Amino acid sequence: CGGGYSAFAIVDDQAITLEQRDNNEAIVCYDVDSGKEIWAHSYPSRFMEAMGGPGPRSTPTIHEDVVFAFGAMGDLFCLDRATGKPRWHVNGLQQFRLPRNMWGMTSSPLVHDGKVIVNLGGKSGNGLVAYDAATGELVWYSGGLDEPDASIKEFATGDAAVTETEGFVVPGYSSPMMGTLQGTEQILNFDGTALRGHDPQTGKQLWAFPYRAGDHVSVGQPIVYKDDRVFISASYGSGSVMVKVVQDDEGIWSAEKVWGNISLRSKFASPLMLDGYIYGLDEGILVCLDPETGERKWKGGRTGLRGRYKHGQMLLVNDQLLITTEFGQLVLVDPSPDELKEVTQMRVLPNDKSWNPPSIARGKLLVRNAYEMAGYDLRANRESDTEPTEELAAR
Repeated sequence: CGGGYSAFAIVDDQAITLEQRDNNEAIVCYDVDSGKEIWAHSYPSRFMEAMGGPGPRSTPTIHEDVVFAFGAMGDLFCLDRATGKPRWHVNGLQQFRLPRNMWGMTSSPLVHDGKVIVNLGGKSGNGLVAYDAATGELVWYSGGLDEPDASIKEFATGDAAVTETEGFVVPGYSSPMMGTLQGTEQILNFDGTALRGHDPQTGKQLWAFPYRAGDHVSVGQPIVYKDDRVFISASYGSGSVMVKVVQDDEGIWSAEKVWGNISLRSKFASPLMLDGYIYGLDEGILVCLDPETGERKWKGGRTGLRGRYKHGQMLLVNDQLLITTEFGQLVLVDPSPDELKEVTQMRVLPNDKSWNPPSIARGKLLVRNAYEMAGYDLRANRESDTEPTEELAAR
């Protein structure tokens, strides 16, 4: 496959990802069972930076009969899921006169209540934008963005959309997500300068908890915890924070720190919660945290790979952790606050820079890096190729 660090979004027999093909970004649909290409839509755009190389960073979002894909240079496409034909296209960076991000636009589109929402960041954060999912018309934008350029009749792609802009944007690298706090449904956005809550109907910022990691590198998804608390974690010396969100009797929102430490520094991977404990990669080593206190229960182990997975990625499957390591191995872990329990491991990709998150559907695991992709059948019972089953994990 082409370059980049997208994962696969999977529905039915379609696995859809983003990749770099020469000087074009490509939204590509593959057959889950065979890996055969079903369709591809490409457009001129080549994002490149020295550490990660060329290619888009985000994962497409599938909603009913369409695919939404957000390219590294701000291109948002809506495609027909059956054919890959475009229904509409905008470039948010061009629309709001913003430059490209240091590591590329990385977040996945959020679809909610007839809108598709992307994180442009803005020059100081608070830069969400919502488009009508059917037409691509602008619905709202949050307070960190200047007024859009209404004169644009046809959007450019890639470099052509951003070459005349200067400065930088700080969207971070996490994706906007829905959450309910104080009984109110809201968009949670962990951008380059803060964790924020937004009204999904208007984009208005309800509250913000200032938080900056290194060069605005917030990657891991927040975890909504009980009692209106939200857990966030990042690297570059920042560590983890548990945030309490409050709305007072007058309707005023606020957010305050419950605890914070450097026991978990999530650099690339999103932490996961199971049975009251948080599991995450602390600078590449698996750790377990107590979310009530922030206490680290353990870090790494004494057998197998000893939890040293570097900048790998994790999935929670049937109450187990399915982890792909940076060097191309798949590890199955039984989560426990007592110790790291590695069940088994196998190589699924070459020993190379495997930063792409894995995907699993109906027991079939799809993995890729910036060069190759592969599919593995992990089902314990392979009699049915069509019926979903709870017995997905490879025990």
